[in-house]
Amino acid sequence: MHDVEGIKSARDHLKHRAERYEKDNLALYLDKYAVFENQEVQSSTLGDLLTYFERSAPSKLQKDAVTPFMKFVKNCEGQHFKATLETPMALHLSRSNGLENAGICMHPTYCVPFLPGSGLKGLARAYAETVVRYMSDEKKKKEARTEMERIFGYADEERRQALVGNKKVKPEYDSDGNIIKNRSGSVVFHDSLPETSVKLATEITNCHHMKYYGASHEGHDKVPLPGDWENPNLVYYPVISAGCAFRFAVTPTSRTKEGELKKARQWLQGALISPGVGGKTSQGFGRFTIVETQEAEPPSSVF
Repeated sequence: MHDVEGIKSARDHLKHRAERYEKDNLALYLDKYAVFENQEVQSSTLGDLLTYFERSAPSKLQKDAVTPFMKFVKNCEGQHFKATLETPMALHLSRSNGLENAGICMHPTYCVPFLPGSGLKGLARAYAETVVRYMSDEKKKKEARTEMERIFGYADEERRQALVGNKKVKPEYDSDGNIIKNRSGSVVFHDSLPETSVKLATEITNCHHMKYYGASHEGHDKVPLPGDWENPNLVYYPVISAGCAFRFAVTPTSRTKEGELKKARQWLQGALISPGVGGKTSQGFGRFTIVETQEAEPPSSVF
């Protein structure tokens, strides 16, 4: 059993510190010190989070994180672009914390919402697979699948065969003559940090018929019928408000071939526009608009 009173005491202490100092780790507060009692308390907790977050310093984040990272991308001869949220974005709602389905992906160091590179890579891959699946030209489809194999990598030979879509594809061998059973991708997808101030808001999910949806439905005669007379059950969760701009970047590796970096960036951009990032994309959440794109440039200095 968790020491609920002890956790509440620690939470109150952290809230007191947050009122006095701006350097407290708000990501830690949400993940470890926010305690779920009921949805009314959860709404109040998220309100506290929004109040704390208004004291964020985007200019300092730009100086400490975004600007040095852009220099790194340029020196790697990578490609980066800026995209702006057109709709609210819900990230990691089911993240393990003390609240009920109200997580958000916060950077452990900079304490701002961010998009992990691993998730962006998976998003771009899912988008690429969808695009390639509906290609009518079989030759171009085969070439695109081979390109996907190189850019995203593969976990095992069977998965590689399924990805390429050709059972007769020749296996790859290492320097010792052994078949390469798995390989990392030729392009690196980096974490995405916000470039502008981030505003958080509270959204709700409204379930009107808890008893009906919560029933086992094994004995149909015992399932309560849904009705308009039932009270709604509001579930509060945080979202990143529309209008925030994020910086995305991809960089090459020693195995990157010509054109692969641009293709990876284009697939990622397509995925950001539609279907979008995070949860509830079927409801229109997490859609981006591409603002600007910067392709590879010669490095200005050696790092």
